[in-house]
Parts: sequence; C-alpha cells; structure tokens
Amino acid sequence: MILRITAFLTLTASYLFAADDKLEWKSLPDLPGGFGVAGPFAGTHNDTLIIAGGANFPDGVPWRPTADGGTSAKVYYDTIHVVTKDGADYSIAEAKAKLPQVLGYGVSISTTDGVLCIGGEWRKDGVTHRSAKVFAVSLADGQVVVDENYPPLPEATTAAAGALVGKTIYIAGGDSGEGATHNFWSLDLTKRDTDNLKWVELPPWNGPARTHLLASAQSDGSTDCLYIFSGRMKDAQGRWHMLSDAHKYNLQNQVSGKNKQHTNQRGCSASLRHGRHRRLFGTNSLLLFGGANGKRFITLESLSAQITAAKAAGNQQVAAELDAEKQKIQDAHDGFSRDILLYNTVTDQWKNSQTSRKAHAVPGHRERRNVYPSEATSQPLPCTGGIRLLFPPVKAVPALGQRTSGK
Repeated sequence: MILRITAFLTLTASYLFAADDKLEWKSLPDLPGGFGVAGPFAGTHNDTLIIAGGANFPDGVPWRPTADGGTSAKVYYDTIHVVTKDGADYSIAEAKAKLPQVLGYGVSISTTDGVLCIGGEWRKDGVTHRSAKVFAVSLADGQVVVDENYPPLPEATTAAAGALVGKTIYIAGGDSGEGATHNFWSLDLTKRDTDNLKWVELPPWNGPARTHLLASAQSDGSTDCLYIFSGRMKDAQGRWHMLSDAHKYNLQNQVSGKNKQHTNQRGCSASLRHGRHRRLFGTNSLLLFGGANGKRFITLESLSAQITAAKAAGNQQVAAELDAEKQKIQDAHDGFSRDILLYNTVTDQWKNSQTSRKAHAVPGHRERRNVYPSEATSQPLPCTGGIRLLFPPVKAVPALGQRTSGK
C-alpha cells in the first residue's frame, strides 16, 4: 500500500545551473478517503493533474489475515481525481466521469489531447486480467472527459513503459500473460482522425525481455530518441533477475531505413528503477528517483517458492516457519528509496545522487509523511520502480526527502 500523500517539486532556473541551490518539495492535497492507490494513471492536461484508477488493499496488508480471518483482497478502481491550482493553493476533487473499467498498472502519457492511458490490469474472481484498452482522460471546460476512440494494443499488457517522442507514442516491454516480453509498439498520433491510426510492431532492443521497466524520450544531442532502462525478468529456471542495462532507440535511423535503430547505453552500476511518470525539462538529461532495490522482492519470491515446495512435500512445519520468516520481512518494510540518479544522454554518463539527511521508516500505511530537500550524498542503490524526469545538466542532484510505504 502506498501512502496517500502526493508531492511535487518546484524547479527554478537558478537551481538548474547552481550546485548549492535546493529542490523545493511541496505537498499536494491527499487523495480522499483513508487509503492511497498504487499503480494509478497520472499525468497533466490543461494545467491540471489527473490521477485515475489504481489499486490498494482496503482490508489491510495482504500478507496478514483480516479481522475475520480472511485474506485482504486487492481492489482496483475506476475513479478519477483532478488536482487544480487556485492562486497559491491546490485542491483535489473527484470527477463525475469514470474510467471505462476498474484498472491499474498501465502506462500514462500526457499529450495535448489528454492523459493517454494504455494497458494495465484488473482483478475479478481472484484472477488478474490484462488490458489492451487505450483511452484518453482530458479536462475541457472544467469537466473530465474520457475518450475511448483509440485502437487497442496488439496484446493485452500490464507493467509496460512508454513515452511520447514528437507525435508518436512508444510502448515497450510489459507482461502480456506469460511473463516478461520484448513488446515494442508505436502509435502515430498525427493519424488520429484517419483509418490509419494503428499500432505498429517494431524490432525490439538487443537485451532481455522485461517488465516494470523505465522509458523516457530525450535528445542525444543530435535527435530525439527513446530510452529504456532496467526492469525485471524471470529465467527458464524461474529465477528473477533485476536488470541494470539501458538502450536507446534512434528514431531518425528508423525513418531512414537503417537496421541499427537500437544501441546499448551505459547502465547504472546497479539495477535502475522502474516506474510510470515523466516530465520534460530541457535537452539532454534524465532524472530518475524513487523505487526499490529488488533484493527484498527476490528474497520474498524465493521464500514463496520454498513454502510451496514444503507444502507439496507434506512438511507443514517447515512451510509455517518459512511463512513466518516471510511475514517478518514484509512487516519490516521501511519504504522505497529516496535517491535520485541523473543520466546525461549526450555523454552517456550517470551522476551520483543525493539523499536526505535522515531516513524515515514508515510504520503504518495510514501515516502521513512530509517531503524534505536534502544535502547528504550517497551512491546510487540497486533499485526498481520509480519516476523519471527530463532535466538540463546540473552539478548536484538532491533526492526525494521521504520514503513512502509500498505494497
């Protein structure tokens, strides 16, 4: 479960070029109700932040029994909230409009026609279903409008990533039902009102298939490119791997008919983060923040496999001991990373991040946390999950000053 607190940052021109300036984080209004959501669609349109869908566990953490001895089910939502600014203040309101269905963990891309919501998943009768839906959520004359007049994805997909390069949407990776994929599709929005608005399958990157990856658009100094980073995949033996590689897709080469659109980029010294949010700020840098290092995820997956094997062998005592160990790890989850990484697309170099002076544990999923600027520096951590921003080069990169609890 993530906390319901939402934050934004203010970037001044002086900060972008001065090492001793600070990022200023401010709190936005909480989502209504007692819980936040994980995996919502989020983006901006007409100076409004739109937050839609997502999922949570309203009956408590999923690894502990509920008050009546049952299991806390994951619930998906179709609600849409908008955050608007009035002078120096911000307000949040629930829109009358709803998503076409309950949905979360899709790709969100802000366009001039609205926030494009692509793919995702929902759950019914204990079964997780993947979505191929593509629709736009926009704000017009103070009203939220949902436009479903877009072609569906070639395959229903969740946990993918995407970006807008020029007028073309690119979607990479994700899970289409059998684990990590090499899905790589494009949609040319200049064909919006024609019969030629169709998804095009593109040659994939030279690297592992993946889910929960990052994708962003940025110039490499010569032309706008699509960058993908990180993610995770499971090998033939069922073992999870957290990926740290990076790939660049050169759109100019594609147009000219060359067959080397993809090139490998310098990966971080440890696994990067996956996530779904992005914003353009400049011409040659990507800013990545938040996420988790994946070690806890792999440990929990290993314990789950051992529990299953112990039960299959009829060794209930061992299974119970392993389950207790797993619950202990889950209860001790202290939140996600506060580090920020800066990648320069021209030099193909990463900068070390900064982190806040003080780390904060998150003892409960209802507790509200503030966000702080930071000064102390740290090395990048192995991490999956997060947010990416595009940014001009800077000499120092402060980090998000507060962790949030996760599912």
